[in-house]
Amino acid sequence: MQKRAYSAGTNDHLNHNLNKFYSTFFIKNNIKGKIALDFACGKGRNIENLLKHGNFKSIHGIDISEANINYCEERFKNQNVVAHLINGLDFKGLESNIFDYVMSTIALQHIPVHYIRYTLFSEIYRAMKVGGVFRFQMGYGPKPKPYLLQLFSRVKHSSYYKNTTNAKGTNSLHDVRIHDYKNLEDDLLKIGFKNFSKTITESFDDNQHPNWIWIEVIK
Repeated sequence: MQKRAYSAGTNDHLNHNLNKFYSTFFIKNNIKGKIALDFACGKGRNIENLLKHGNFKSIHGIDISEANINYCEERFKNQNVVAHLINGLDFKGLESNIFDYVMSTIALQHIPVHYIRYTLFSEIYRAMKVGGVFRFQMGYGPKPKPYLLQLFSRVKHSSYYKNTTNAKGTNSLHDVRIHDYKNLEDDLLKIGFKNFSKTITESFDDNQHPNWIWIEVIK
């Protein structure tokens, strides 16, 4: 379903560059290492920011949209950027123990299927080097009061462990929201990550989630 929804590519979401916590948490973070990965890279906003402000020798992006990957390949031609098309279920074809840093923003909250998110977390773990850092963001908190458009829409949310494989839409049409961060922590520690830490902020330009949770773990 998501692969069909994103077949024509996505918006670059440049408005999210204005979120100061985004820059501090993901980009200007002094993480040491050589190779970074942006999960669900879209048209390359995060890659562009990492190229400008990060300290990496090469940056990879992965996405389920062939249109996005083709766009990134052209956008970052002759730069130290590698774009990978994935099937949305795993990182088939991607080697293990590659990345010093992995990031993902405004993406994982759009996957309302627990076993898929767990598999993707496991694949991220596999692809990371020991000592590597994984940072990501998801929606958090109780259900907000609907704004006017939502009163006439079919916007839905799934609980953390639900496997909503029959979701009728994606990209905020049917999201997952974290109500108890311990659910997320338990999954990540079970996979093998350690040093779980969290920060909860107000959401940024997001009518679906009252708060965002920002997570860091280490392999």
